Amino acid sequence: MPRKGPTRIFLVRHAPVPKRELHRCYGQLDLSACPEQMERDRPRYAALAGRLPRPARWLVTPLARTRQTAAAIFAAGYPAPAPAEALPAEPSLMEQHFGVLHGLLHDEIPARIAAPPHPFWPIDPHERPEGGESVADMMARVGRALDMLAEAHAGHDVVIVAHGGPIRVAVGHALGLDPHRALNFSIKNLSVTLIEHHRPHHRTGFAPAEGWRVMAVNEVAGN
Repeated sequence: MPRKGPTRIFLVRHAPVPKRELHRCYGQLDLSACPEQMERDRPRYAALAGRLPRPARWLVTPLARTRQTAAAIFAAGYPAPAPAEALPAEPSLMEQHFGVLHGLLHDEIPARIAAPPHPFWPIDPHERPEGGESVADMMARVGRALDMLAEAHAGHDVVIVAHGGPIRVAVGHALGLDPHRALNFSIKNLSVTLIEHHRPHHRTGFAPAEGWRVMAVNEVAGN
C-alpha cells in the first residue's frame, strides 16, 4: 500500500572505482568498484543499510559498479527486495555519455573540447562531445526518468544506486536549476541524496503541495 504522503526517491552514489581510473574520464565505461576500498568501507555500507527506507523499490543502472554497491548494502544488513543481480536497471539514470572523450586522461581533454570546462566538471555543460551528450542532454533524460518514476511509484519509497553526474542534475531538476548551477553540487561516493515528489492533493503545514522538493543532498551515512 502506498503512503498518503509524497514519493520519496533516495539517490545513492555508487562505491568508488579504483584510484588508477580517477585520472581518466570514465563516464559510461563499465568499471567495477574497487574491491579493496569496498572492504575498507564496510562500516559505511552498514550505516547505509540502517539509513535507507524499508520497504523500498530498488533500481540500479546498467553499469556494474551500481549493482555491486547495492549488493554490499544488502550484505551489510539491508533486507534485500531481490538479489542484487536481479534488480531492475534503468539506463536513463546512467552517467553522462562522454563519447570520444571516454578513457582520456583529464589532462588530455582540453585539447579535444571547444569551450572552457565547468569549474567542477570536465566539460562545459552545453558542449556535446562527438558521439556523446552534453550535461544539458543528461539533465533532460534524468528529469524525464524521475518524473516517470514518481508517477509509476506514487506514494512509495524508491532507492536508486546511480552516479555523481545524474544525482547532481536530479537535484537541479528538482530545484529548477540550469545545468551549470546543477554541477555546483558535490556528490560523494556512498552518499545519500533525497528528493520528494508531491502530488496536488498532498498538503504541507501551509497549503497544498505539488512538484519536487529537496530534503537532503550529499548526506554521508555513518560519519
